[in-house]
Amino acid sequence: MVMKLSSSDKARITFSVAASRDTDVLASTEKRNLSGFMAMMVKRGVPSEVDPISFKSVGSDLMTFSGRAFDDGTAFTAGYKVLAEGGRVYTKGNRIHVEDADEAVLIFSCATDYYHGDAWKESVLRTINAASEKSYAALLEAHLTDYQEIFKRVDLSLGSSRPAALPTDVRLEALNDEFDLSGTDRDPQLYALHFHFGRYLLISSSRKGYFPPGYIYWCPDLFSEWFGGHADDVNEQMNYWAADVCNMPEMLEPFFD
Repeated sequence: MVMKLSSSDKARITFSVAASRDTDVLASTEKRNLSGFMAMMVKRGVPSEVDPISFKSVGSDLMTFSGRAFDDGTAFTAGYKVLAEGGRVYTKGNRIHVEDADEAVLIFSCATDYYHGDAWKESVLRTINAASEKSYAALLEAHLTDYQEIFKRVDLSLGSSRPAALPTDVRLEALNDEFDLSGTDRDPQLYALHFHFGRYLLISSSRKGYFPPGYIYWCPDLFSEWFGGHADDVNEQMNYWAADVCNMPEMLEPFFD
């Protein structure tokens, strides 16, 4: 994902995020076109469904936080490190501060006692520090290479669309409002986009060595709908409809494992 924003003082902000499977981190970068302009603060919120979270600073640019879900649930540790070009990075309380930088890269990773083995706490620091040895460009390139090798196996074209120049949410609203999409307002490219989005979800959620996708792909809460579980019914089948027909049979491996 790459997002560009412009502020009223003509400072252009470029924000990019990549989830790297080979390094097991989420990396993001924020860059502004005015030298020394950047000031930011990184803070982790505390969900209400967990026991009190403990924060720990590791040097001036890395912080970890640990906790456990209520009722003796899953324990977790997460960490984030900020690498800045120019300026100053320091920790204070449960925050990492960046001042007068030209660019900042955030490296995030996490682990739980359910999935990551006996040394799950220590694995977070090892993972973050190892990824920090690589540039953001290298992490992004590794992510794209890994993902596109699978994604580019299939293509779908349903014709061109004049509405394709519009933002996706506007195009979806047109469908929801049952606008007349006949003639030049037809939007076959939106259906192709939906097809590719389904492939994206499966590639991103069902890779060898990880759990298969459950009912919920993205959940902002610790207690998800349907308990975030799995069921051998049509929900699981729907998750994997695209696996074989789109030439990515290896996506099925986590389910059978």
